[in-house]
Amino acid sequence: MDVLFQLLVPELPQIENLVRHQRVFNWGGVDYPQEPISYKWGEHVELVLSALQPHIPELLPEGYFNEDWLVFDVADEGVELWGSELNQREVKWSGHRLDDLLRLVLNQSERWVVIFELHFDQIDSVYALSPDECVEKLESNLRWIQSQEGFICIKSALGADSPVRSCRTV
Repeated sequence: MDVLFQLLVPELPQIENLVRHQRVFNWGGVDYPQEPISYKWGEHVELVLSALQPHIPELLPEGYFNEDWLVFDVADEGVELWGSELNQREVKWSGHRLDDLLRLVLNQSERWVVIFELHFDQIDSVYALSPDECVEKLESNLRWIQSQEGFICIKSALGADSPVRSCRTV
């Protein structure tokens, strides 16, 4: 699937079995990173530390996002397996499903942003959703019978004075 799937959080919550990984080369007692930091959750799910595309912050409510947040690419293997499972193919997650990790991270984060950018350049809507609604939105986009859209999900507003809107078409 030609999609950039990203997760943005102020900090990554402590989650059991989510393991930090980075391959390094040691030369003269100094470690030199050979790849970005990633966090692996089981055999198929990986969050890779990344950078945010410059056009994304302007699509978010003012003051919602901070440039100090962590930006993770959700590795393709987990996304492909999740899509296969949703489309009636058998998948052996070995107890570490991508949707479960997303729910854990989103539910434990005060604020978050999920980006599902089709073709790496298509954002159609911005939604303010609960963690479960966000996962449902992702699932509907991964089903082959559904028409797909590029979207951004942010945590739904909990207070009436919050600047977060429920939906915006870009």
